[in-house]
Amino acid sequence: MIKCVFCHLHFGMSKRQSLKARLKIESIEDEDRSTSPNRKIINVRKQVILEEEAGISKSESKALSVKSKSKRSAASKQDANKTPADDTLPPLEESDSEDEFRDKITNIYLRNKLSAKESADLIRSAHKSGARDLADCSKIGKKQPKNANRDLMRKCIKKATLPKPYYASIPVKDRKTGAQTWATLPFLLVHEVLFQICVAMGMAFRDCTEFPEGSGFAKVKAKFARDHGIHEDGLLVPIGIHGDGVPFQKKSSLELISWNLCCIEGSERNLFGSIEKQDLCDCGCYGRHTLDAMLEIFVWSTQALLTGKFPNKRHDSTEWGGKDGDRAARSGEDLHFKGYLAQCRGDWQWFKWLFGFKGWAGENVCWRCGANKTDCPYWDASPGAAWRVLRYGTGMFLDMVRQNGVAISPLFSCPGFDMLNICIDVLHALDLGLAQEIVGNVLFEALGVFAAGRNRKEQVQDLQSKMKDHYKRMGTKNRINQLTAEMIKRDGKAPKLRSKGAESRHIVPFALEIAIAMHANGPNDHTLTVLRLVSALMDFYMTLGVRPYPVELAKKACRAVCLLYVALNEEAVAAGKDAWRVKPKLHIFQEMGEYQTEQLGDPKSYWCYTDEDFVGLCSEIGFSRGGPSTAETTPGRVCDRFRALSAHP
Repeated sequence: MIKCVFCHLHFGMSKRQSLKARLKIESIEDEDRSTSPNRKIINVRKQVILEEEAGISKSESKALSVKSKSKRSAASKQDANKTPADDTLPPLEESDSEDEFRDKITNIYLRNKLSAKESADLIRSAHKSGARDLADCSKIGKKQPKNANRDLMRKCIKKATLPKPYYASIPVKDRKTGAQTWATLPFLLVHEVLFQICVAMGMAFRDCTEFPEGSGFAKVKAKFARDHGIHEDGLLVPIGIHGDGVPFQKKSSLELISWNLCCIEGSERNLFGSIEKQDLCDCGCYGRHTLDAMLEIFVWSTQALLTGKFPNKRHDSTEWGGKDGDRAARSGEDLHFKGYLAQCRGDWQWFKWLFGFKGWAGENVCWRCGANKTDCPYWDASPGAAWRVLRYGTGMFLDMVRQNGVAISPLFSCPGFDMLNICIDVLHALDLGLAQEIVGNVLFEALGVFAAGRNRKEQVQDLQSKMKDHYKRMGTKNRINQLTAEMIKRDGKAPKLRSKGAESRHIVPFALEIAIAMHANGPNDHTLTVLRLVSALMDFYMTLGVRPYPVELAKKACRAVCLLYVALNEEAVAAGKDAWRVKPKLHIFQEMGEYQTEQLGDPKSYWCYTDEDFVGLCSEIGFSRGGPSTAETTPGRVCDRFRALSAHP
């Protein structure tokens, strides 16, 4: 059946008849467009053609016309008799806009986009406008605006899907005296959250516990299962821990510990605990008393994973208290899975604090080998470098920590954890390290050659214009919006691109484009070395995410990057130039690219980009808009809001 777009009647025309009629109509339009301005006549002639092709007689056509007219008349009468209420929209489905609005406004409030008072005002306005399912929130903050935050949080957290917090006393710094005191902080226990995930996912949970077949992590997991007598059909869950500090409020910092299911690339991060930096113990331990006390709870929870049962006592071996009634009732029950700690991720600052590393200012620069600044030079990237022979195991690593006069981290009591689980990640070793050095030097050398201009300012502007053109051609998402001379080289410093990690990684193709153009413009040994260096860097980046991971290709590319970079450094030193400066992160990248990839596999599976997003979220939800504050305030706010977000994602 074909519906006529002119008179809205249906005709039983075949496709061939319809095409024939359309051709006739088009010829009429061409004819009458110049001879007759009256569209009514044209429409009548079109209708006649359609009727003829459909085989409808004049009497039938008249009957249809009368019928159509009567229908229109009846419809107009029906419209005239309508009440204003009849014009409202039909009822919405169960998953209606009011539920969506409630979730969105709750999410906005929990992320601190709006204050509690503003959120309550918006909810009341929506309720007055007729929004359903908001009656229980419509009176919040109306008579007592000061209590709006408390009342809203109670509503938000009511449907939280995460377990209730576990409270424990932790040593902290007294804000008034600076002496050590104790604070009761909340923690979301790993084994309890994992149990809820397991129950929610059912049989699909097993898929979240398997590494890619043949990967380094898969081999480590298989060895752990054999060593602990876990049957290959048993459910063994590898988890990863991440720690970091994030800017918080205006002058403070928030220290966070999170974890995730590390079998799934980019899996959701789960909060374990947090504390403000200003509240860390300041007795001379550099905050380790606070950190270690928090990690002891994490270790206790992971040890419950290894047993596969809910713990019988609290983390300090005391009996369950009055607030732990639910936990006491579950003592000894099966978790239906076991687990172990497979990864520890973080930046260099976190590793220094956690494991007692001395930092770049110290003699040793690596925890995996004997590379140092004197007799075992870290800048030696050759196959015969001394540090390649002096490799550390967990025992030697712990001896080094003791020599530094630092206590051993409680993490080493976690099931399955050893020195090799401390992951070097792409973000901190390469994107915020060696890649910035390489790209910064390439961009600096391009000024006045690849980028034209009478002075440095015009050259940078031309370089930015070419960079934007490159971004457009390549469809790059993570872009440097504004390039300045200070971002390429600061006064008194060697060239280094100062940008975010993802921006550094995504500008490498542009650096390769520059290197190709400069070598083509004036080929020499230097431009060839630069071109080979950036090409090798691109080769390494291209291995990320490939399945199965090409370990040998990654090792080859990494070794080429380090050797070529050191060669450029030696050339610059010989010429008296401060360029292509070698720093310890070159060696850290070489450890990741040549050794860690062989042991653990694809660096993309344990990089920290998702972790960085998570700490940013926690900084948002922990933001305070005023009021009294103690060491317990911010950790409690972060925990409550994170739990509430589980019901309002």
